[in-house]
Amino acid sequence: MNTQASYFSTAYFPPVEYMARMMQADKILIEGQETYARQTYRNRCIIQSANGPLMLTVPVRKIYGNHTRTSDIRVSYQYDWATLHIRALEAAYNASPYFLYYKDALQRTLSANHETLLGLNMALLKQIMEWLNWEKEAGVTKTFHHRIRDGKDLRFVFHPGRTTENAPAFPVYIQVFSEKHGFQPNLSILDLLFNLGNETTRYLAALNSGSTEFLSGNT
Repeated sequence: MNTQASYFSTAYFPPVEYMARMMQADKILIEGQETYARQTYRNRCIIQSANGPLMLTVPVRKIYGNHTRTSDIRVSYQYDWATLHIRALEAAYNASPYFLYYKDALQRTLSANHETLLGLNMALLKQIMEWLNWEKEAGVTKTFHHRIRDGKDLRFVFHPGRTTENAPAFPVYIQVFSEKHGFQPNLSILDLLFNLGNETTRYLAALNSGSTEFLSGNT
């Protein structure tokens, strides 16, 4: 029996909704042959900081200008952005229940000086899947198709500047700065991991089921 693939854009520490949809996928393909799109989750994520939502952006170089494919996008190391991101995550989540559990592996992966953005994101996705205990693998597309005829096209669904069509109601969970800023939905998957630990997959399942409530066993 042929397994239908779900096609995703690459993403830097993807948002919760992205990971929930990926959890449902039997076969995962990451788009690598598109013309690179700016100001998307491809090279940025949103976390919760003491001052509210904070965007972390990976600086990149388009070696063929505006016609550069995503697979050819280089990570720029003109400044030590990885250390800045680690420090930002530590400042934001050091008081969370599980940050220290993930910190060392997170730092190793971010500090590996990946040449391409796709290489960086694939390494991070693999790490996230290991943390979630998913027996899944993600492949990368070899050619670009404007229309996907053999699967689910989610490549252009998730964007930091807009809410997805038919977006789910995100169940509330305790975040580090909930009392100060209230609940902030659909942040980076890191927010779930640092606050919920091994219950992250159960939260994603609740989101996929349409549940509007989530009771953590850790509370």
